[in-house]
Amino acid sequence: MRVVIHNNHAQLTPALAAYLEGKIGKLEELLGKSHREHVVDVHVNDCGRYEGKATFKIGASIFFQGKKIFTEEQGHDLYAVIDTVQAELRRHLTKQKERPFSLLRRGALRVKNFFRSGGLRDHDNDSPDNR
Repeated sequence: MRVVIHNNHAQLTPALAAYLEGKIGKLEELLGKSHREHVVDVHVNDCGRYEGKATFKIGASIFFQGKKIFTEEQGHDLYAVIDTVQAELRRHLTKQKERPFSLLRRGALRVKNFFRSGGLRDHDNDSPDNR
């Protein structure tokens, strides 16, 4: 997995860049075998000062299973914003990865409830031959 950092009007120190790459790099375990093909674009923006404090905005996007996953957070503490972006990306990736299985479980539950309730026996009495 490649992490591409775009820096807009923010001074990104090497330690901060390493922290960002380390946090986003931890998402590799969710991507499976094809994680080398994925590119995460991270945009770090300095939004100016608000109430005397510097405000930062970080946006990150990744294509996973044919869909673009994007998250954007804003705050005063750059490390906290990085942690929040990483948590949001993890949540979205987990949700996207488990979605086919949850749809399968819901379908199986419907079939199970259909047969528990009597299934086709209720419909046999309504057939045209019994009228």
